[in-house]
Amino acid sequence: FPVARGLLRRSLRQMRRGRTLRKGLTVKLSKTQIAIPSAIVLLAAIAGGAQLWGQHEARLRVEQTLAALPAGATGHYQQLDYNVFTRTLRLTGLAIAENGQPFLSVHRAVLHHLSGEGSDANPLHADTINVTELDAWRGGHRITVSHAIVKDAAFLAPGLPSPPTTPLWLRSTADGTLLSAGSIAATDIADDNGTTLAAVSATGYDDGKLREASARDFADRQGNRIATLAAEQIDLGGLDRVFDTGRYTIDAASWTGLRPLIGHAEISGFVTKGSHGSSSIDHMTLDGFAARPFALSPTGAHCQTDAFRRDAAEAVSLSNFSLGGLTFSDKETGTSGSLGQITVSGYQAGSLAHFALNDWSVTSPHQATVSVGQMQLTKFDASGLLAKDADLAPEDWITAVQTGEVKLGGMEVAKVAAHLPGNQTVTLQALKESVSGTNPLATQFSLQGLSLPASISPSLQGLLEPLGIETLVLDFDEAGSFDQTTGSSTLDHVVLTAAGLGSLSLSGQFANLPRSVTDSADPMTVLSQIGIGHAKLSFTNQTLVQKIIVMMAKRSGQSEAQITSGARTAASFMAAAVVPDQADAGQQIGAFIADPKTLTITTAPVKPVPVAGLLGPNLRAAQSALNLQLSAD
Repeated sequence: FPVARGLLRRSLRQMRRGRTLRKGLTVKLSKTQIAIPSAIVLLAAIAGGAQLWGQHEARLRVEQTLAALPAGATGHYQQLDYNVFTRTLRLTGLAIAENGQPFLSVHRAVLHHLSGEGSDANPLHADTINVTELDAWRGGHRITVSHAIVKDAAFLAPGLPSPPTTPLWLRSTADGTLLSAGSIAATDIADDNGTTLAAVSATGYDDGKLREASARDFADRQGNRIATLAAEQIDLGGLDRVFDTGRYTIDAASWTGLRPLIGHAEISGFVTKGSHGSSSIDHMTLDGFAARPFALSPTGAHCQTDAFRRDAAEAVSLSNFSLGGLTFSDKETGTSGSLGQITVSGYQAGSLAHFALNDWSVTSPHQATVSVGQMQLTKFDASGLLAKDADLAPEDWITAVQTGEVKLGGMEVAKVAAHLPGNQTVTLQALKESVSGTNPLATQFSLQGLSLPASISPSLQGLLEPLGIETLVLDFDEAGSFDQTTGSSTLDHVVLTAAGLGSLSLSGQFANLPRSVTDSADPMTVLSQIGIGHAKLSFTNQTLVQKIIVMMAKRSGQSEAQITSGARTAASFMAAAVVPDQADAGQQIGAFIADPKTLTITTAPVKPVPVAGLLGPNLRAAQSALNLQLSAD
């Protein structure tokens, strides 16, 4: 208008001067000279009218929207400006109250290229929403945002119900529900409980799903911290349905198969603190997380039930997970510890492709520390146990693995140490186990470098100290197969070695040989049911026999030669009783005692002989049936 008025005045002055010019000449004005300023004035009037009308309509729409808020909610603003040509709405001092209490306030909001009605069929749309100093009240608490910007946003007008796919914690009927956004960014977020968040951003929000999201510098009054968080391909509605108990209603949307919920996520600098202790994680990553809703609510007493644990094991799947730099302390139990790294890959329905744990350490209240350098499992499958009525006790897991009920491709443990009070340490260099096949089930198991100080228990100390042994170091190696149809076992070899003392080895075929023995089973009953087939039992001496002779000589006051002579005589009588069908059995065992190297006993029965026969009155017949042979090398 100022420009148009100036042009109009200028034209009128020219018209007055143009009627009479110098030298008395009279000139007529052209139509163009008259039309141009007139057109400018007309356009300016139309533009001004459109602007006034647009301003009026924008004000009317905003006031109608505020009037349509849910019952008990009221709203007002201080100033409104609307540019009809750029479709830009500026609101200052917007405030919404609910039942007389503040609900939302915005110091300044600018909406660029605003269009739409705000309905389901025609949502409100803005190219950019720029908000400064936003305050929101939820559950009696105040949340503040210093600055927020949303691009390419579509949302419902206040008062309209949110779509069912909107996560519960994102629904906001009173101030309008966001339906989609190209990007969202906010800085300096805080609440009145002392929680702060430096920045949060998200891209590609639509229908309850996000393409990417990130946050940094989260902190609360309790000392919990997150340095950075980033995630991709996030199904917010799905996560809400699985983990938010507020969505567990009869008519809530559900699905039966696994649904992708998070494509990738990373967290760094995670610290938690509570009244009972604290923990921290340097970094954590997750890939390919999918789930279905649990049968029961994921909180409260339900989580303590076997039914929930089994359902949860089937309800989630995971492509990859890793966690590094974990430290924790628990004041209630008095324990503390650390974990270098843990990785999990290929988990679904009770089966796991790979699990690895490195540099794990836990210290008990009594200052006993257990550390594990490395542990890994491969091809672990416990899916068959998910249908069982009762959980397995910890000791029964070994039975389940060895009988094939729980399948295990391989297990490795290395560098295990238990530092006990009294400056005692138990160590294990390595433990390995692998299981393959179905029937027969082939197993391999090895244990290397199990170091036991004699003082660890009174009974062990009473056994080893008289022999002059301060530390017992054991190795164990087993390989064989188990036929689950016939119950027969083939032991390729079982070797127990005591470093520097000697070794005991066993191989052969056995019937009814249990893969493990439960605590409730009677050992003698289990033993008596074993059937002995072709077998070989050998003892290879290093220094054990000599140490026993020295110990017996000291106790009896006799010489070592006297002890050796007496032992040869006693062993000869014993060999004759154990191997009655072998004439030189006594000579063989006597030769071993005189020069202890390897003593071997073999069996070659026509068919397996029950051990019960060796424990009853038919001992002689069982010995003959076993076809025993004794030899010394």
